Amino acid sequence: MSNSARHCVRAGKLVLGNFLVLALGIISLELFFGDWFGHRLWGLLCDVQFVYSAKAIYGVEKTTHYVRDTQCLRGRYDPLSIDVITVGGSATDQRYLTEGETWQDRAAAYFAQHGRRLSIANAGVDGQSTIGHLWDFSHWFPLLSSQPKFYLFYVGVNDIYRTTPSIGYDEHVQPVDSVLRKIKARSALYRLKRTVVGMWEAREMGVGHKRIDFAKKPYTEKGILSDFSFYKKYLREIFLPRLDRLVRATNAIGSQPIFVTQRTYMWKEENGRIFGVAKTSKVGGIVVNGIDRYLMEIAMADAILNFCKERQLTCIDGHRALGASEDFYDFAHNTPQGAERLGAYIGARLLDVIH
Repeated sequence: MSNSARHCVRAGKLVLGNFLVLALGIISLELFFGDWFGHRLWGLLCDVQFVYSAKAIYGVEKTTHYVRDTQCLRGRYDPLSIDVITVGGSATDQRYLTEGETWQDRAAAYFAQHGRRLSIANAGVDGQSTIGHLWDFSHWFPLLSSQPKFYLFYVGVNDIYRTTPSIGYDEHVQPVDSVLRKIKARSALYRLKRTVVGMWEAREMGVGHKRIDFAKKPYTEKGILSDFSFYKKYLREIFLPRLDRLVRATNAIGSQPIFVTQRTYMWKEENGRIFGVAKTSKVGGIVVNGIDRYLMEIAMADAILNFCKERQLTCIDGHRALGASEDFYDFAHNTPQGAERLGAYIGARLLDVIH
């Protein structure tokens, strides 16, 4: 055998050896972190208990206890008699609020103060939009031990201009009915990819979990966009039809829908004037600032409220519940104080609806 042939053989063995080591490493990671032998619903946290520090969020020592039960729900509720299941994204999930501090807990506490009991469960999924909520009714909610009287949708922020599913949050809206999708559903590496993409999207939209000092943010009274016709078309032709589908899905499962409008702190009102964060972010690939977000959020809240009015549905204008910087630790997520205020606001309006 010539020297060049022997060199090729050694190179081939080296490549093969490296490939086998890499393959063994991937298989080991997948077996340890994947869900190849369980029955996890894709994209959902089920039967988990996390305890971690939230000091980076609040700037002070704070331990967060986060619990999801075997039904993938959060909160204290009677599994055989549920009044309300809340559906939404991270502002519903509230990853950095400990058990007992979420706005669902505060709404239940408001009921208790008025001599009533509220069995409320939290089905919020970090980053999920109404696209993902529709998937929930096909693959998750029918599996629950009982159906609630009401599904409460706290929506708006993740739907500002969500025309297509997000790989980070909503991609699992497609049925897991092919070999490839079943592999993705259980793969730890694919879950890592979705997490990274989701974090990037949240950064682009300016809604990732992070502590923000609002006093140091520059504000403006002038927006970037001059034409919102694309957005009005989106609300009319894409978003509202999704709400219609959510209403039908809720009724089909034997429950009633309640919609709650939502806002961010990318804008604020002072002395009757609106100020928006000057720093830009991207919504559906479109560059906007805080004033643009204000106009888009107001238009969405009005669209939801008018939708409820036309169809004689219960709607809560949660958009108006919050407004102080102390209510938010970043642009989209509530502090314990904000959650308490929002929970009392929603609780007061649910009091006459439930029972």
